[in-house]
Amino acid sequence: MSATAKETIIARIRALQAKTTGSGCTEAEAEAAASTVDRLLAQYELTLDEVTIKTSTDVEMTTIENVGHHAVRYAAKGVSEFCDCKVWLDRQDNDLVFLGLEVDAQIAEYLVLLFWRAIDRESGAYTLLNPDYTLSPRSERESLKWSFEVGMAGRLAERLKTLKSKRNFAQQQTGTSLVLAKQPLIDGAFATLGISLGQSRGRKAEHNHAYLAGRTAAEGVSIGQGIAGRGNTAGRIK
Repeated sequence: MSATAKETIIARIRALQAKTTGSGCTEAEAEAAASTVDRLLAQYELTLDEVTIKTSTDVEMTTIENVGHHAVRYAAKGVSEFCDCKVWLDRQDNDLVFLGLEVDAQIAEYLVLLFWRAIDRESGAYTLLNPDYTLSPRSERESLKWSFEVGMAGRLAERLKTLKSKRNFAQQQTGTSLVLAKQPLIDGAFATLGISLGQSRGRKAEHNHAYLAGRTAAEGVSIGQGIAGRGNTAGRIK
């Protein structure tokens, strides 16, 4: 494939990656775009790093509002590591902030919003159908619900970390990893902000059985955004 043809394909992939629910697309449109990205990455043997680094060296900050009081915050570190971004919680506004290359930051936002919706959906089902919740005293129910949501968020983050390790290994074998090229750009942009990242604090799970139920629910979340790598590893996170 010629260099010009490759750049054309990369531009098409980037346009498809921008089709998220956060940018105004319906969930069906975002899913269709993600499937096409998966196919193009495999067909032309491209990696997400190639798509990102060869088309943009712009570092951007993406803010997701009102995350501080939602359990999805417990998935944020896993999302940031998967997307090669820095992440922090603005405690004044309870906003989650990602800093990374443009495409990486967009994918981080996509994943957080996807996880947020999935946690809300599964938490609603848990509070309606699970006897551990419905038969518990009212005084315990809010804590049970939170434990379920924290368990789900934590497991979603673990799934991303596992996939990240597999993707890194595959790229090392083929010599295509470009993460080291990204890091100086992100570190430089972060240094200009003058932010000091402290230890993460937050409310933990208090009920182990609800926490484990949340982890189980997380296994059923299907994620497709052209982010799994190349060839047979591209596609949905398992």
